[in-house]
Amino acid sequence: MAASLAQAERERALMLAGISHDLRTPLTKLRLGVEILREQSEPAMVASMTRSIEEMDAIVGQFLAFARDDEADAATPGDVLALVREVAAACADHGQPLTLALAPTPVVRLQRDALKRAMVNLIENAFRHGRPPVELRTSTALGWARIDVDDAGAGIADTELDAVKQPFRRASDARDGVPGSGLGLAIVERIARQHGGRLELSRAASGGLRASLLLPPDH
Repeated sequence: MAASLAQAERERALMLAGISHDLRTPLTKLRLGVEILREQSEPAMVASMTRSIEEMDAIVGQFLAFARDDEADAATPGDVLALVREVAAACADHGQPLTLALAPTPVVRLQRDALKRAMVNLIENAFRHGRPPVELRTSTALGWARIDVDDAGAGIADTELDAVKQPFRRASDARDGVPGSGLGLAIVERIARQHGGRLELSRAASGGLRASLLLPPDH
C-alpha cells in the first residue's frame, strides 16, 4: 500500500509538472499580446489583463514547485539569520516591505534554495491573503531555529489550521477571496519535513495568521 501511494504521488507530481510546463508557453504569448495592445487599449483594461496573467503565472509556478524534488538538493550547515535577511531584502525590492524582529538562531543543516522558497511562500501568502504590516521574526525555541511570519489579516479559523497545510486545500472563506493554487502552505510543510522540522499555524497577536517554521539545530 505504501509503495502504491508513493507511486501515485510521483505520478501526480509528474502530471502537475507537465501541465505547468505546457501552460508557460501560452502565458508568455498572452503577456506579449498584452504588451502589443498596450498603446491601443484602455490602461485599466491592460492593467487588469496583466494582473490576471501574473496570477495565472504564479499558480503555474506553485504547481512546478510542488512537483519539484527538493530532496535531491544537498543539505549543508547554514546561517538561518543570514538567509532570512537575504529573503527580506529581495521581498523589499519587489514591493513587499517587512517589519523585522531578528534574534540569533542556531546553525541548521539546510537546503538553501528550498528553505528560501518556503519563506517566500509564507511571505507571499501573508501579503496575498492577509494584510500588512507583515512581520518576519527569528528566535530560538527549545534549541530549534524558529522563523515566524505574521500578517494583520482576518486569520484562519482554529478548526482549519491543519487542513490548509494539505495540497489543494484552502480556508473555507479563502481569507479574502484572492485566487491561488492551494499549494503554498503544502510546499512549505513538505520543505519543513525535509529539514526534520515542522510548520505550525496559529493566530498572531495582530489577529491575523502566524506561520512558524521550526528547524532542528545541526549537531
